[in-house]
Amino acid sequence: MDLGAKIEDLKFELNVLKRIVEQYRNSVSNNSNSTSSPKTATTEETVVEKTVTKPKPQSSSQCSATTQKGTRCSRSSRSNGLCWQHGG
Repeated sequence: MDLGAKIEDLKFELNVLKRIVEQYRNSVSNNSNSTSSPKTATTEETVVEKTVTKPKPQSSSQCSATTQKGTRCSRSSRSNGLCWQHGG
C-alpha cells in the first residue's frame, strides 16, 4: 500500500470518528434540553444506536476494509463501501 492510499484511509477513519463525536454531543444536548420520560432512550442507548450505522461509502469503488496484513482491500465495493467478503 502506498503512502497516499494510507493517508486517505486515515482521513476517512478520522471523519467517521468526528461524526460519532458530533452525534454523541448532539444526543447529550438534546437529552439535557428535554424532559425525560419512560419511553425516552438514555444517552448511551442513543449513541450506540447511531454509531452502529455504517458510514457513507467513499467516492472510490474500492472496498474500505483493512485486511489482516494491514493493507486496504483491493476488491470493488458495493453501495455500503465494502466488498462481498467484508460485509457488502
